[in-house]
Amino acid sequence: MIMKTILNLAILLFVLTVPRCQDSALSNEIESQIGHLSGLNFPSTVQRFYEARNFQSIWVQEIDKPAKTWPSMLLLDCVLQYGLSHEDYHPDQLLYPKLREILKDQRNVPAKDRAIFELYLTDALLTFVNDLHFGKANPALPRRTIDQGNTPGFNAETVLKNALVAKDFMSAILDVQPKTQSYVQLQKYMTLIRGQYLDDCYTVPEAEVRKVAINMERAKWNVVTVKNYLEVNIPSYTLTYHLPDTSFTFKVAVGKPERPTPELLSAITYIGTAPDWKVPHNIFVNDVLPNALKDLGYLEMGHYSLYDKDGRFVRANAAILKRIQKDPSAYSARQSSGCELTLGRMAFHFPSRSEIYLHDGQLRELFLQKERALTNSCVSIEHAERLASLMLAYDKQEALVDELLQAANAYRMKNFILKKQLPLLIQLPNLHNKGWHIGHPFRSLS
Repeated sequence: MIMKTILNLAILLFVLTVPRCQDSALSNEIESQIGHLSGLNFPSTVQRFYEARNFQSIWVQEIDKPAKTWPSMLLLDCVLQYGLSHEDYHPDQLLYPKLREILKDQRNVPAKDRAIFELYLTDALLTFVNDLHFGKANPALPRRTIDQGNTPGFNAETVLKNALVAKDFMSAILDVQPKTQSYVQLQKYMTLIRGQYLDDCYTVPEAEVRKVAINMERAKWNVVTVKNYLEVNIPSYTLTYHLPDTSFTFKVAVGKPERPTPELLSAITYIGTAPDWKVPHNIFVNDVLPNALKDLGYLEMGHYSLYDKDGRFVRANAAILKRIQKDPSAYSARQSSGCELTLGRMAFHFPSRSEIYLHDGQLRELFLQKERALTNSCVSIEHAERLASLMLAYDKQEALVDELLQAANAYRMKNFILKKQLPLLIQLPNLHNKGWHIGHPFRSLS
């Protein structure tokens, strides 16, 4: 009886010890492989994730334990429904036959093979989380920046950690997507064309699928996490100043098809009045005017604009130039450093590699037109002085509003530095703005 009891205890001890030894071997292998495994999209993120878990395995345990493994694989199977591509999530490494072999035959599958599958699956999920939230080609947040953890307010490790203990693992992962109505509409449509429509043998042109995916991607780039910001909606020709409790919308003119306004994310740092150079009268008479008479294109190439004695913009042609030549004292010229013939009375300055301006619109007739893709890349604003006044007021510099307006009206150069930079978002928001009939048509706020 005693021997039988000892034997049973020995067997129990063996049963309890072997898995622990196997778990220890797998943890050691995971730690070892992280530093050597090539092809991880977010190696530093994976490292931080497993360091916090003491390199314990999540996915490749015994077949009765991996409750989150199969949902994870299913999520990666369905990435097309979120405008993403299978090839970004290690499809050659994350094979179902390999996973079944690992889960069914723990003792005969080397720890190295299990650790490699484990790490690729974790990296794929972290990549999926980041791609759902930030987009996979975000110009403002490249993968190396995200991998370094320089994304205050969001990190994929925390999302995955919380999802592992959530009641609904898949919903916890998918919850990181943008919540805007336009994105939700696009994602629902993508689910239809990549899922239900295919099952019903209904074919959607691949070009339309790509357009939906591109606009889902853009929607992720353009997530602004602050409550105060400027948003230029290119296809609707509007600029909206978003504030916590209200918003103000202005008409704008944007770049022509041959010189389109680029999408960007930046921040307004200051407002400048009289942003272009008033050409000295002798240079105007002896240089600018004679060259313009020889070649009308000289004015546009040199970014010159002409004004009468009352400061009104003059649209130049051959007849008007000849009239100016007879009495040049009643006219003047200004030269801008940007992409327009005139930047008007004020410009809103922001850092950008695109060399475009956000500025006062001098040609008021532009804003009477329905289609306003009319500029040379820059964004021209109707009632820019009102926008500038609002910006100063909400920047707690309301006392400077009168000074700004006086400087603008006198065409006197002066800069008004914002205490707090104002985020600027210039974007092509969604397909339905271009008539692709996805969701509801855009309704202008102006």
